[in-house]
Amino acid sequence: MRGSRAGQASGRPARPPRRLRPLAVDLAAVGAGGALGSTARYLVELAVPTVPGFPWPTFTVNIVGSFVLGLLMVYLLDVWPPRRELRLFLTTGIIGGFTTFSSFATEVALQLRAGGIALADAYALSSLVAGVAAVWAGVMTARLVTRQRVASDDYPDDRSAGDLAPDSATGPREAGRDGHNSTGHNSAGRGGASLSREATSG
Repeated sequence: MRGSRAGQASGRPARPPRRLRPLAVDLAAVGAGGALGSTARYLVELAVPTVPGFPWPTFTVNIVGSFVLGLLMVYLLDVWPPRRELRLFLTTGIIGGFTTFSSFATEVALQLRAGGIALADAYALSSLVAGVAAVWAGVMTARLVTRQRVASDDYPDDRSAGDLAPDSATGPREAGRDGHNSTGHNSAGRGGASLSREATSG
């Protein structure tokens, strides 16, 4: 209050209060995710054998991280409700701690310094190409999974449109055999509903 009154008295606009709570939540989300991602990367580096010449541990974490990032791009933007803390926790925190560009650049520089120009070029090029391909594969995988889930939600009783189609075919025959038009109308209604559902799902 004193600062705002002093600002009004001096003719200068009062400074808005700093929102420390959202910043603290963001920092906590990034820090927690980074701790998990860095720990997971260390475990992968212990599990993946180190081959002289080609740095497979760094290559593995970067490609796997790129694939998971492609998955998260679809779920965070199109499937899950937007939540800033979750996005920071998963992408900036976990994926940022799991992948490592600094190690990649250092390994390329060391290979060039040791005279392995061909190996350095192959490592750098393969990492870039495989990383982009992994992101694309993650995006396509997430879209395929979400489409299958939407299709399963359209038929919760596990009956597909093909299972409902024979009703429309048997309905008129039953109507002609029994001599009642009501059965034919009902079966035709069920067949029309199944066809409209196929058109909607298609």
